[in-house]
Amino acid sequence: MEFVETIQIPAPADVVWPFVNDPVRIAEWNSKLLSIDRERSGPVSAGEEFSMLFGMGSGKQTLCRTVVTDLAFPERVTYDYRSMWKRFEQHTSETFQIEPTSAGVKVIHTVRFIRTGIPWYWQVVIWLIKTLGKPTGEPFLQPLFSAVVRQPRLCPQCGYDLRATPDQCPECGTKVG
Repeated sequence: MEFVETIQIPAPADVVWPFVNDPVRIAEWNSKLLSIDRERSGPVSAGEEFSMLFGMGSGKQTLCRTVVTDLAFPERVTYDYRSMWKRFEQHTSETFQIEPTSAGVKVIHTVRFIRTGIPWYWQVVIWLIKTLGKPTGEPFLQPLFSAVVRQPRLCPQCGYDLRATPDQCPECGTKVG
């Protein structure tokens, strides 16, 4: 079973990228991510392993062993999540793909449920609801959009806030694309 959602964000890939490849930044916009147990901070690296605790609704929490299985800066990152439910191992994969567009970037979010413990007949029901149903509530990626847009664009050379002058830094003169 696979779910895909896309969103257009009016920002370059290098501004969006930290929000999908740094677990602390993901937690800023993904309210389901409750905590991260990681030996280092900042961007993830390919093959890195750590733990993430997710709140899954109804007060249920799921601790996942997380592995970064694919990393192509600043285009794609894939997280592989494994957890236990009763005596069954759950296995889910989540990919963030960033594609440049004329208006910024398109973020494609794909969640693959590889082994869920959900009986096949419930998977059919879920698929039917997803396929034929009408979405309600806020899209999952909307908080990502809001977090990126709220973030001030900073000069890569001196750190000056570029919201008023997005093409060139008035502090140090660096031209910004």
